[in-house]
Amino acid sequence: MSSDDDPTGPAGASPDRPRLRVQVFDARVDGGGEWRLEEPPAGGGLGAAIKKALLVGLSVALAVGLWLFAFALMVVLLPLALLGGWWMWRRLKALQRARPPGAWPS
Repeated sequence: MSSDDDPTGPAGASPDRPRLRVQVFDARVDGGGEWRLEEPPAGGGLGAAIKKALLVGLSVALAVGLWLFAFALMVVLLPLALLGGWWMWRRLKALQRARPPGAWPS
């Protein structure tokens, strides 16, 4: 028997304190301008399940797409960065050969 089935409430709750019960209703205005409360379907039905599955699938697809884009960008930019670093290192070494260490202006 779970604590939800227990009429005294969950463990640790005082017995003189009433249990809180929350109900959610949809409110709509009828043709005469009166508010009507309607209980929503218990599970939401097949349409809600399909909608939820599509939203989860779209979220996962977007996350995977962003990861693939980041990986592809890394694959393209990493060789360019390495090539640029190699070229700058080569230019620095050539500059040092052109001017020996004592020839630098102080």
